[in-house]
Amino acid sequence: MARWQRQQLTGLCASLCLLALAGIMPIAAASGPREEQVNQPTLDCALELTTRPDGNVDMTFVLNNATGDSVTVAYMAPFIDFSLTASADDGDVEIIQPMYNIGAQPIAGVIDPGESVRIRSPFHLQFGPAEPAQGDPMVWTLVHDPAPVQLEAAPRVQGATIATCTAVLEPTS
Repeated sequence: MARWQRQQLTGLCASLCLLALAGIMPIAAASGPREEQVNQPTLDCALELTTRPDGNVDMTFVLNNATGDSVTVAYMAPFIDFSLTASADDGDVEIIQPMYNIGAQPIAGVIDPGESVRIRSPFHLQFGPAEPAQGDPMVWTLVHDPAPVQLEAAPRVQGATIATCTAVLEPTS
């Protein structure tokens, strides 16, 4: 059973946690020597896409521990530490990602062998023109006419390496 802990941090402590979890500032006590970080366990990943009533698409990462050991991971919520690429039959698809400013809090948890955890992204996808969605920085625009699009995401957490997540975004009518 996955065990999770959420903590609300403010001010300097929150800023330092953000930098540490982003990998900009090392956490010597929590991460140990650099050599150990190279040998982190790898978690499987699935990218779930859910169409919202407004037609935009939510993204949820499902991290599965297929190893024989419990894995402790940490990340900031809302979860924004991932890269995303898209391609269609006619080539790469540009993704417009507007500037955003959101608060975050650290999350830590243990994923036991055979267990999974779902991590929802605050960003939503839509098809559209090469301009940011008006009024909503949480909407990322796929610059393409509605068509099946292959998405490839690379989420990052502390404590584990995450396998690349893929999914096909099928346009809705």
